[in-house]
Amino acid sequence: MIENKSTHFKCIEFNPQTESLSLATRVIPVLKPNEVLVKVWGSPINPSDRLFCQGLYGTKATQPIVPGFEGSGTVVKTGIGFMARRLMGKRVSGAVQGADGFWAEYVVVQANQCLPVSKGISDEVASCSFVNPLSAWALFEPLRKGRETSFVQTAAASQLGRMVIRLSQKYQVPGIHIVHRPELVEELKKEGAEYVLDSSRPQFESDLKAACERLQVRYAIDAVAGEMTGVLVRSLVSGGTVSVYGVLSGKSCEVPPGDLIFRDIQVKGFWLSYYLKEKNPFEMIRLFLDLKRLLKSEGATHISRHLSLLEVIEDFKRTPPSSSHGKTLVMPFK
Repeated sequence: MIENKSTHFKCIEFNPQTESLSLATRVIPVLKPNEVLVKVWGSPINPSDRLFCQGLYGTKATQPIVPGFEGSGTVVKTGIGFMARRLMGKRVSGAVQGADGFWAEYVVVQANQCLPVSKGISDEVASCSFVNPLSAWALFEPLRKGRETSFVQTAAASQLGRMVIRLSQKYQVPGIHIVHRPELVEELKKEGAEYVLDSSRPQFESDLKAACERLQVRYAIDAVAGEMTGVLVRSLVSGGTVSVYGVLSGKSCEVPPGDLIFRDIQVKGFWLSYYLKEKNPFEMIRLFLDLKRLLKSEGATHISRHLSLLEVIEDFKRTPPSSSHGKTLVMPFK
């Protein structure tokens, strides 16, 4: 039940005209069939959320909207329909696209976009159940299925990067892991990463080329873009592919055309939304089963900060902190 039967709730609102965040109060809507109302426990601030609030994401807001693509909480009310009613009172993680999100005390979610959370999964991990774990799983697919036998990844100390490291250990696939600070090299090596390179070192590119040649790396996972995409293109062996899924540098990919033409290197984008749209219902069921297993091990997320709704608004006025040591969670009831 909703406490005190309140008809209103607090949220963060993004105004696309001013590209600003503010605290707002909204009315709890009437639920449609197979919708559920979730009392939000927490929601992460992902790079995709920041891009959305800068008007740079794949889907753009046309009117004030609540950000937060994913989160967790408890279902306190449902619309009609079996899929919705079976979730009543359950702890769930969920995701939204093109609708009001999780940076709010309450959020409406489609029942088929909710994943019941197992008892062994913490609220923090449940809050980060979709974007990073599913992206890591999808980006690692060519390696899981044997189409590629080695890889290189940027932003390896990020939460998604660490998931990829754990997947590479599980599937015994050698990888080269790029970080941007020297202290992160030893940190990742202690977690079992064998090949870790610091991009701030003068000899970084020559070391990367040598490592790619040694491991015959044809597949790169890039979260940085900018100059780094070009470095990866120059370092892969001929016939390789760079999959760009982020833009942490804030810059356009700088790619040498000679490598694309004469060495048959391909650069392509990865967006989780497109990946999921290609799945049929049976494949989605299988993917959710894989996700449940991921969250217990390789797909777990570490949280470093918890912010209230007001604290989030102030935090967005500053340079975003490094995600190397954990995610920031939005806590609506903090």
